[in-house]
Amino acid sequence: MEQEEQGVIARRIGIFGGSFNPPHISHVLACHFALCSWPLDLIMVVPNYMHPFGKPLEPFERRYQMACLAFRHLAPWVEVSRVEEAMGGTSYTVDTVRALRKRHPDAQFHMVIGSDILNDAPRWKEFEEISETAPLLVVPRLILNAGERNSIDGQSFFLPAMASSDLRELLRLGEDPGAAIPQAVMDYIRGRGLYGYCTSD
Repeated sequence: MEQEEQGVIARRIGIFGGSFNPPHISHVLACHFALCSWPLDLIMVVPNYMHPFGKPLEPFERRYQMACLAFRHLAPWVEVSRVEEAMGGTSYTVDTVRALRKRHPDAQFHMVIGSDILNDAPRWKEFEEISETAPLLVVPRLILNAGERNSIDGQSFFLPAMASSDLRELLRLGEDPGAAIPQAVMDYIRGRGLYGYCTSD
């Protein structure tokens, strides 16, 4: 699944980070959108190793495996990276960008982010460095909060509004989230009883 270690050379790389706890269909659609909309040779999906705000996460290996399952149909244009595991400690975007630039010194990087977190991005650690070395590519995601902007760069359509926290709650309650979670990921969750999910079957 992971091609980062196999010598793949890409000139234009999108970095798509997150907890992926669990990965859901909107994450997958975001990568589809980015590949279709911008001249990217590769998107690196980068699961956090340790959340910068201390949010509890499933162990890295489980989230990595779920991400591999979610994005496997997009190989070789999307790969899942262990870079933050290799770095260890708290995962800050600027440190991830620096590490990836060292691994791929000739590549042009961009950060792929959803419009739902666009307003928070300037508060990231060393945001000016991030925006200079890996300029943002903004994927239009539906924003449900009243008063928020309803268009991004002239776009009037959006990918689904979806939050992993809401899906975790559904799973905890034993409810099937349906198409919100890729089937291969749901099979992984079901087989290991993650997020407290269980059925009477």
